Amino acid sequence: MKIDDVKTWVDIINSIVATLAILTAGWWFLLSRSLAGTLQITLTLTGVDKVNNSLAVTVRVQIKNVGRTRIKKDYCAVAAKAVNIRSSSEPSTIMEAGSLDYSQGREIFRSLTEIEPNEETFQDVAFALREATFFAVGVRLKRKRTSEAWQAISVFNADDKANVSSQSTLIVP
Repeated sequence: MKIDDVKTWVDIINSIVATLAILTAGWWFLLSRSLAGTLQITLTLTGVDKVNNSLAVTVRVQIKNVGRTRIKKDYCAVAAKAVNIRSSSEPSTIMEAGSLDYSQGREIFRSLTEIEPNEETFQDVAFALREATFFAVGVRLKRKRTSEAWQAISVFNADDKANVSSQSTLIVP
Protein backbone atom coordinates (compact mmCIF):
# COMPACT_ATOMS: atom_id res chain seq x y z
CA MET A 1 0.00 0.00 0.00
CA LYS A 2 1.22 3.42 -0.91
CA ILE A 3 1.30 6.42 1.40
CA ASP A 4 -1.30 8.20 -0.75
CA ASP A 5 -3.64 5.23 -0.36
CA VAL A 6 -3.19 5.26 3.42
CA LYS A 7 -3.89 9.00 3.54
CA THR A 8 -7.03 8.49 1.46
CA TRP A 9 -8.30 5.76 3.82
CA VAL A 10 -7.50 7.86 6.88
CA ASP A 11 -9.45 10.78 5.36
CA ILE A 12 -12.42 8.52 4.61
CA ILE A 13 -12.47 7.06 8.13
CA ASN A 14 -12.06 10.53 9.63
CA SER A 15 -15.03 11.80 7.60
CA ILE A 16 -17.19 8.83 8.66
CA VAL A 17 -16.33 9.29 12.34
CA ALA A 18 -17.03 13.05 12.17
CA THR A 19 -20.37 12.42 10.43
CA LEU A 20 -21.37 9.84 13.06
CA ALA A 21 -20.40 12.23 15.86
CA ILE A 22 -22.53 15.01 14.38
CA LEU A 23 -25.51 12.67 13.89
CA THR A 24 -25.18 11.34 17.45
CA ALA A 25 -25.02 14.86 18.91
CA GLY A 26 -28.09 15.88 16.88
CA TRP A 27 -30.01 12.79 18.03
CA TRP A 28 -29.07 13.47 21.66
CA PHE A 29 -30.19 17.10 21.35
CA LEU A 30 -33.47 16.08 19.77
CA LEU A 31 -34.23 13.56 22.51
CA SER A 32 -33.05 15.48 25.54
CA ARG A 33 -33.71 19.13 24.71
CA SER A 34 -36.49 19.48 22.19
CA LEU A 35 -38.66 16.91 23.96
CA ALA A 36 -38.14 18.48 27.39
CA GLY A 37 -41.33 19.93 28.78
CA THR A 38 -41.81 23.40 30.14
CA LEU A 39 -44.65 23.90 32.57
CA GLN A 40 -45.71 27.11 34.28
CA ILE A 41 -47.53 26.89 37.62
CA THR A 42 -49.29 29.98 39.01
CA LEU A 43 -50.80 30.18 42.50
CA THR A 44 -53.31 32.94 43.28
CA LEU A 45 -55.22 33.65 46.49
CA THR A 46 -58.78 34.14 45.18
CA GLY A 47 -60.95 34.14 48.29
CA VAL A 48 -60.96 34.45 52.07
CA ASP A 49 -64.11 33.83 54.13
CA LYS A 50 -64.58 33.74 57.89
CA VAL A 51 -66.44 30.63 59.03
CA ASN A 52 -67.01 30.38 62.81
CA ASN A 53 -63.52 30.85 64.29
CA SER A 54 -61.65 29.75 61.19
CA LEU A 55 -60.72 31.21 57.85
CA ALA A 56 -61.63 29.40 54.65
CA VAL A 57 -59.19 30.38 51.92
CA THR A 58 -59.33 29.49 48.25
CA VAL A 59 -56.20 29.28 46.15
CA ARG A 60 -56.38 28.94 42.37
CA VAL A 61 -53.78 26.57 40.92
CA GLN A 62 -53.22 27.28 37.25
CA ILE A 63 -50.95 25.22 35.04
CA LYS A 64 -49.92 25.97 31.50
CA ASN A 65 -47.72 23.98 29.13
CA VAL A 66 -45.49 26.67 27.65
CA GLY A 67 -43.26 24.13 25.91
CA ARG A 68 -43.50 22.41 22.54
CA THR A 69 -44.29 18.87 23.69
CA ARG A 70 -47.17 17.15 25.42
CA ILE A 71 -46.64 16.48 29.13
CA LYS A 72 -48.15 13.27 30.49
CA LYS A 73 -48.96 13.71 34.17
CA ASP A 74 -47.93 11.12 36.72
CA TYR A 75 -49.34 13.04 39.69
CA CYS A 76 -50.02 16.57 40.86
CA ALA A 77 -50.15 17.30 44.58
CA VAL A 78 -50.86 20.40 46.64
CA ALA A 79 -49.68 20.96 50.20
CA ALA A 80 -50.04 23.82 52.63
CA LYS A 81 -48.74 24.85 56.01
CA ALA A 82 -48.93 27.79 58.36
CA VAL A 83 -45.99 30.16 58.23
CA ASN A 84 -44.90 31.80 61.44
CA ILE A 85 -44.20 35.44 60.72
CA ARG A 86 -42.98 37.25 63.79
CA SER A 87 -41.12 40.47 64.13
CA SER A 88 -37.46 39.93 64.68
CA SER A 89 -34.19 41.55 63.87
CA GLU A 90 -34.00 39.67 60.56
CA PRO A 91 -35.70 41.41 57.63
CA SER A 92 -36.90 38.20 56.02
CA THR A 93 -37.39 34.53 56.66
CA ILE A 94 -36.23 32.02 54.07
CA MET A 95 -38.47 29.07 53.46
CA GLU A 96 -36.82 26.10 51.79
CA ALA A 97 -38.54 24.55 48.79
CA GLY A 98 -38.41 21.09 50.36
CA SER A 99 -40.21 22.20 53.50
CA LEU A 100 -43.65 21.20 52.23
CA ASP A 101 -44.52 17.50 52.47
CA TYR A 102 -46.44 16.60 49.32
CA SER A 103 -47.00 13.03 50.54
CA GLN A 104 -49.20 14.56 53.26
CA GLY A 105 -50.92 16.86 50.76
CA ARG A 106 -53.74 16.02 48.42
CA GLU A 107 -53.88 15.13 44.78
CA ILE A 108 -55.32 17.70 42.39
CA PHE A 109 -56.13 17.61 38.67
CA ARG A 110 -57.14 13.94 39.05
CA SER A 111 -58.93 13.75 35.72
CA LEU A 112 -56.08 15.43 33.84
CA THR A 113 -53.84 12.82 32.19
CA GLU A 114 -51.82 15.06 29.89
CA ILE A 115 -51.46 18.69 28.92
CA GLU A 116 -50.81 19.72 25.33
CA PRO A 117 -48.55 22.62 24.27
CA ASN A 118 -50.20 25.99 25.01
CA GLU A 119 -52.98 24.23 26.94
CA GLU A 120 -53.95 25.86 30.22
CA THR A 121 -56.16 24.64 33.04
CA PHE A 122 -56.90 25.55 36.64
CA GLN A 123 -58.41 24.17 39.81
CA ASP A 124 -59.54 26.02 42.93
CA VAL A 125 -58.35 24.44 46.18
CA ALA A 126 -59.80 25.31 49.59
CA PHE A 127 -57.93 25.31 52.89
CA ALA A 128 -59.09 25.97 56.47
CA LEU A 129 -56.91 28.14 58.70
CA ARG A 130 -57.49 28.16 62.43
CA GLU A 131 -55.09 30.68 63.95
CA ALA A 132 -52.47 31.53 61.35
CA THR A 133 -53.12 34.08 58.66
CA PHE A 134 -49.81 33.60 56.84
CA PHE A 135 -49.66 30.31 54.99
CA ALA A 136 -47.61 28.66 52.29
CA VAL A 137 -49.08 26.67 49.42
CA GLY A 138 -47.01 24.46 47.18
CA VAL A 139 -47.82 22.45 44.07
CA ARG A 140 -45.69 19.70 42.53
CA LEU A 141 -46.50 18.10 39.18
CA LYS A 142 -44.44 15.08 38.14
CA ARG A 143 -44.16 13.93 34.56
CA LYS A 144 -44.95 10.29 33.83
CA ARG A 145 -42.03 7.87 33.22
CA THR A 146 -39.31 10.46 33.96
CA SER A 147 -37.79 12.24 36.93
CA GLU A 148 -38.88 15.58 35.47
CA ALA A 149 -41.14 17.59 37.78
CA TRP A 150 -42.23 21.18 38.35
CA GLN A 151 -42.89 22.87 41.65
CA ALA A 152 -44.19 26.26 42.76
CA ILE A 153 -44.51 27.65 46.29
CA SER A 154 -46.21 30.88 47.36
CA VAL A 155 -46.77 32.49 50.74
CA PHE A 156 -50.03 34.35 51.29
CA ASN A 157 -51.50 36.57 54.01
CA ALA A 158 -55.20 35.80 54.49
CA ASP A 159 -55.69 39.11 56.32
CA ASP A 160 -54.99 41.03 53.12
CA LYS A 161 -58.04 39.50 51.43
CA ALA A 162 -56.58 40.75 48.20
CA ASN A 163 -55.76 38.83 45.07
CA VAL A 164 -52.06 38.18 45.55
CA SER A 165 -50.41 36.29 42.74
CA SER A 166 -47.10 34.51 42.59
CA GLN A 167 -45.74 32.82 39.49
CA SER A 168 -43.01 30.26 39.42
CA THR A 169 -41.48 27.70 37.13
CA LEU A 170 -38.97 25.37 38.70
CA ILE A 171 -37.62 22.11 37.32
CA VAL A 172 -36.76 19.66 40.05
CA PRO A 173 -34.51 16.72 39.12
